[in-house]
Amino acid sequence: MSDISQGRDVIGQENEAKIVELLRIMLKQAIYLMDLLPGIESKASGLLFTSFTSLKNIFFAAKSGTAEQNNC
Repeated sequence: MSDISQGRDVIGQENEAKIVELLRIMLKQAIYLMDLLPGIESKASGLLFTSFTSLKNIFFAAKSGTAEQNNC
């Protein structure tokens, strides 16, 4: 494996860790909001689902982009 490929792998792993941490923070915030404000469950869960879906799409796009670069 070349130094460039290894560098891309490290960057990809760091980005994955950041995205996972963002998801963890968002989940904690959604749970906090649901506990704090009665009746907001549906709005908080909708916001969480939208945010999670967006981050999931970013995560998989970044992951597939890294895989494509490594195959070149």
